Amino acid sequence: AEHGQWSRTPGGSWVGLELPPDQWRERALEILEDFAARTPGSLVERKRSGLAWHYRMADPEYGVLQANELKVHLASLLSNAPVEVLSGDKVVELRPYGVNKGRVVTAVLAGAPEGAVVAAFGDDRTDEDLFAALPPDALSFHVGVAPSRARLRLATVDDVRALLAGLCP
Repeated sequence: AEHGQWSRTPGGSWVGLELPPDQWRERALEILEDFAARTPGSLVERKRSGLAWHYRMADPEYGVLQANELKVHLASLLSNAPVEVLSGDKVVELRPYGVNKGRVVTAVLAGAPEGAVVAAFGDDRTDEDLFAALPPDALSFHVGVAPSRARLRLATVDDVRALLAGLCP
């Protein structure tokens, strides 16, 4: 969860990574909220470790213009802060440096039974860290058409569901 900040143990407990200082957070939150107020159809998501500005329901052209302006503004404001600015599908996200989905791979593999097949599915930029951290014999699937480190591709989420249903009838 939250790009690898949180993961579940086989027993079902949630375990979180230690985060770097977050002095950047309050000022960044003010900026995101300002952009949300100026962009009808957008909203701010507050995560425990990061922040996100979503503009999926905003006017498409205006949303893209605002997202580009926001990224420039945040890059300047946060140039020396331990945080990354990521662009996604109609979202601009902020996450602490070092927090990514690839960080949980070692722990997951350590708890996997002997001979387990490791498979990972993803559809956006944040999944690329996961794909990069997988061992060479793992199965990695990118869902969609964007460039990816994943070894295999599926066109849609329905294709993922069909594949999984075929494995576990």
